[in-house]
Amino acid sequence: MGDWPYWVFGGLTLLAGVTLAAWSILGDRSRGRLRCPRCWYDMGGVPVESDGRTRCPECGAAIASARRLRRTRRRWGRAIAGVFVAVAGVGVVDYPNLRAGGWHQRLPTTALILLLPPYSPELNPIERLWASLRAHFLSNRAYDDYDHLLDAGAEAWQRLTPQRLRSVCACSYTTHKPKV
Repeated sequence: MGDWPYWVFGGLTLLAGVTLAAWSILGDRSRGRLRCPRCWYDMGGVPVESDGRTRCPECGAAIASARRLRRTRRRWGRAIAGVFVAVAGVGVVDYPNLRAGGWHQRLPTTALILLLPPYSPELNPIERLWASLRAHFLSNRAYDDYDHLLDAGAEAWQRLTPQRLRSVCACSYTTHKPKV
């Protein structure tokens, strides 16, 4: 079938998100009318108070300058929703690549490192090796002193074979070969 439906749908979603974000920030202008920046009430016939401020009769907001009455009404919630829709459109466009290579292939290595927990022994291959050494060579023994413990550790290390190292330390994220 190809990737073109993802491109079309993702492109339209991206365009809709960008349009929504732009409209929510720039679209609702006052068009020369004086508007309350808080409730968007028409302030055309409202008198200026003695302290130089204009008070909105609808919401009670005190506006210090007439310049604020001509501002564009910005809807930040809709702008954020537009950004999320645009990001979703990019995700739809990239979905075939994500399905082929996995999400971890699309992230930079530095982002993956930042996403990992600070101490994660199940993700560290050397921790699997130490657990295997303790379980098979060093457990259920009493050592007379520190030197005997060091000798037992050295002996266990010498008994490791390359095949055993590969089988114990093999992880899907370390053995994955990227596509060229």
